[in-house]
Amino acid sequence: MSEEAAGTRSRVLVVGATGRLGGSLARASLAAGHPTFALVRPHHLACTDSPSLGPLVAAGATLVEGGRWKITRACSRQYGRFIPAEFGLDPTKVQIRDMAYGFYEKKIEIRHLIETEGIPHTYICCNFFMRYLLPSLVQPGLNAPPRDEIKIFGEGNTKGWTFSVGVFVKEGDVAQFTICTIEDPRTLNQTLYLRPPGNVCSMNELADLWEMKINKALKRIYITEEQLLKEILDFIEYFLRVFQVSHYLKSCNGQGSASVPILVPVSSSNHHVELNMRSQSKNARYALMTLANEMSDKRKITEPVVRKNFKVIVLYDVDKVSENNQRLIKWILDSSSDACKIIMTCQDESNLVDSIKSRCKLITIGVPSTREIVDILTYISKRESFDLPATFATTIASQSRQNLREAILALEACKTNNYPFIDGQAIPLGWEGVLEELSAEILDDPAPKRLFLARGKLQKLLVEFVPPKLILQKLVELFLKGIHTSVKREVYYWHAYYDKRLPVGASALLKLEEFVAKFMSIHRKSLSVGSQ
Repeated sequence: MSEEAAGTRSRVLVVGATGRLGGSLARASLAAGHPTFALVRPHHLACTDSPSLGPLVAAGATLVEGGRWKITRACSRQYGRFIPAEFGLDPTKVQIRDMAYGFYEKKIEIRHLIETEGIPHTYICCNFFMRYLLPSLVQPGLNAPPRDEIKIFGEGNTKGWTFSVGVFVKEGDVAQFTICTIEDPRTLNQTLYLRPPGNVCSMNELADLWEMKINKALKRIYITEEQLLKEILDFIEYFLRVFQVSHYLKSCNGQGSASVPILVPVSSSNHHVELNMRSQSKNARYALMTLANEMSDKRKITEPVVRKNFKVIVLYDVDKVSENNQRLIKWILDSSSDACKIIMTCQDESNLVDSIKSRCKLITIGVPSTREIVDILTYISKRESFDLPATFATTIASQSRQNLREAILALEACKTNNYPFIDGQAIPLGWEGVLEELSAEILDDPAPKRLFLARGKLQKLLVEFVPPKLILQKLVELFLKGIHTSVKREVYYWHAYYDKRLPVGASALLKLEEFVAKFMSIHRKSLSVGSQ
């Protein structure tokens, strides 16, 4: 195409041009003669000859350095029309279930922002890219079509939606179709559905086509929606149980034969048990006694039958408990060393009784230097693909007093609160400790009087520029470790509810306070049921 003709074409900015669909869009734009710009992150500019960028640069694309990209009216004035990266199911028409709620809610929020700002746009819904599930005939876990049996979701006769089966399209075709809409006035502020009739089929029709291809009838197994959701949830529970650390309330015997069992938050996997001594200082004795009794019932780990059940006990902040409890730990060391291994952490070994120190191998871990912390923060920024000025990283490292965890949490809070970073930006430190203390108080006593104390701590964090969403996320994480499994689903729901409604800045105090009050009510009810 001549330069004169090319000058009449709309300019196209592709955000995410190094991705699979983004690359297809950039190539389709260049092929159609549009001046094409590819917005890429800074670390991609260091290797413009990479397989993802090299062909685009050679074809005439202009690389633009950028990170996050904000949707504003200025964007529409510069580029004319915005086409968000939906390219799937229409979020306003799809039936949203629990596990997909957050995914589609984000798409709806983006649409709402576009329309509220009056940004010219076009929404394109193409249902599904065929490279994802078509090669396996929509059989989860398979990389090739089945040869003996095929799972049919639902009755298998519905057409047009992903798992029933739906509309399968190639990314290259979607990209070309998208570029064709850019200068078409009929598509302005419209939703377009890419549904080639030959690409729409049900699961039964898809199975028929494959049976004709291989000249063999497959056994068809029909799975209802309820069965599919149950299988997914069962797998998630199995994964969490086998591969991850679980958090639960351990029932420990109190004093006296008629005492009420004491519930202590414990973390464990198939191979270890964790107990935070500082947060459970009041109930540490009962938790330690229960662990000691359990260990004394086990046979020696040298016996082959028991080797696979070998446990490690991890006790955090041992130096923060009383001498009596430390003597109890010493007794556990003496009586259980042949049944398990015990790992203890402390910040000041001078607070440990001599009888513990004499029975343990002490390993001192030095604090990292400021330079080492800066290197780790820089590494995190590269992995997360955001810009971190060296001076700002040094400031965080210095103010964190060589505490690596504090520095990482401070970086997370700063990035959530204000990015790109600016000179003089406030650096919140110690906010995790405040929330740990608050959650421990509420879990121990969820009485209404606690709400007033919680308000003061939440307000302090907001004034110190800790992002409200980060506060909510951390509170939920801490609360979930100390409640009954039966009420965790309800807490997940209210977390999602308030997460969508949290304003920014100090004005979020009311919503955070509402969430804490709601959790306290849930926790009180669960405790009253458990004590009956």
